[in-house]
Amino acid sequence: MDIDLKKYFKKEHQDAKVIYLKLQKSDYITCFRNIWGLPAEGFSNQANYQKWQSEFLIKRTNNFLRSEEYKQMQAEMQQKKQQWAENKITRADIDTYGWKMTLKIPSNKFEYDIETIISALGLPERYAYFVERSLVMKEPPEFFPLDRPLPRPFIKRDPNTGRKKLFIEIYGDTKLSDFGSKLFAYNFKRLQPKVYDYGTIKKLGVSNFDIWEQLAKWRSEGKSYKEIRTLAQEKLNYFIKYDEQVKTYLNRYKKLGYTRKKKV
Repeated sequence: MDIDLKKYFKKEHQDAKVIYLKLQKSDYITCFRNIWGLPAEGFSNQANYQKWQSEFLIKRTNNFLRSEEYKQMQAEMQQKKQQWAENKITRADIDTYGWKMTLKIPSNKFEYDIETIISALGLPERYAYFVERSLVMKEPPEFFPLDRPLPRPFIKRDPNTGRKKLFIEIYGDTKLSDFGSKLFAYNFKRLQPKVYDYGTIKKLGVSNFDIWEQLAKWRSEGKSYKEIRTLAQEKLNYFIKYDEQVKTYLNRYKKLGYTRKKKV
């Protein structure tokens, strides 16, 4: 069954038309096609665009990744990592050079140029594919994004410590209500246990720690479980019903010093 999305999503359809008009007026379409050697009028169909990607973008990328220039850049990156380990340069120096390497790869540079245009015009990130098609095709895209993306939880490894940390990416049109989404909650709960300190913080606080510490001190002085029960009642106003409970509390106190190692 065909559904006229333009009819039911008038605002989204109008947004897409406004964005296409912005691209035309800014002259980004013409500049992008000139820089990448695309037809001045754009590709007339998807097949021609895919052929260009295969013969130019993908092949050129593969050739560069096999080139001596790229191998030299990889070797220089290893040197920079060694210099960083010796405190001769900062982590920012490595990141800057890594970014330079990334933009040398044609396929990455192609995507970066599209993202630059999106940033320059202040367009939502979800319009990336729409913008790409506008830049390379003869006719403006007939589709348009319907929904804004939800906040995106993701795990990232700290380059300095190697620890996994949980981040949440939000967007310019993110709403507070989006955090109540079941999909967001599912992804958040799925990733949170992978964080290096997950579950350890709530384990640190023990309400009876001071009491157990005193029980252990009396035990180290050679006092019996029965004597400790009496002292706990008299000195701490803490009632222990059985001698075996004293042993249980002492064992719990001992285990506080041990932590199960987690994979980071």
